[in-house]
Amino acid sequence: MKHRGIIAAAAISTALWAAVATLAAAAPGVTKFLTLKEGTAEHLTHIVLLAAVLLHARLWARDRSRREHLFLALLCLIFFLEETDYLQVYLGFPTPPQVQPWTGRSDFLNFHNTTAADIAIPVFYVTYFLILPLLGRFAAVREKLARVGLLPLSIPFASLFWLNVISSLLVGLAGRPRVDASEILDLAVAALLLLAALPMGALRR
Repeated sequence: MKHRGIIAAAAISTALWAAVATLAAAAPGVTKFLTLKEGTAEHLTHIVLLAAVLLHARLWARDRSRREHLFLALLCLIFFLEETDYLQVYLGFPTPPQVQPWTGRSDFLNFHNTTAADIAIPVFYVTYFLILPLLGRFAAVREKLARVGLLPLSIPFASLFWLNVISSLLVGLAGRPRVDASEILDLAVAALLLLAALPMGALRR
């Protein structure tokens, strides 16, 4: 069956979000523990992102013409550094005062919680997981994007991202008490970036 890997991933993703929603209703204390900053979900995200960096870098090293894997390796590396506060989470060093005016806070060394990032991150997600997959249906556009390492994700694969976004919003809105599903969504996105390196039709070639 075509896209059976995508269908399986969608089914697993839906089941996991259903489990999160059920856990939020039955054991809110456990859910809060899992979704806390530096909690279980966040540490799993770090591991998955690091694995994605290594896998995409390995694929690019094997075939330097596959620049999309170089792009994804760098993207996952940036996500990994941002999520770990540039390893501050593990090494425990203080936030340098020189960067505090840029981050707007003294407790964590990252930029994805700034006002500028609140705009830039959604723009990136819409561009990479919606606009580029749609443009990728046109051969001429796809070839030009491939030259700069932006080979679009397939539409079925990109739809997995939006499935997770919608699921996180529903879980967050329906949770009693209200659940912050952002850490779970971060883990889901990290998993998708890792899956993009696997032979399941994620990248057009």
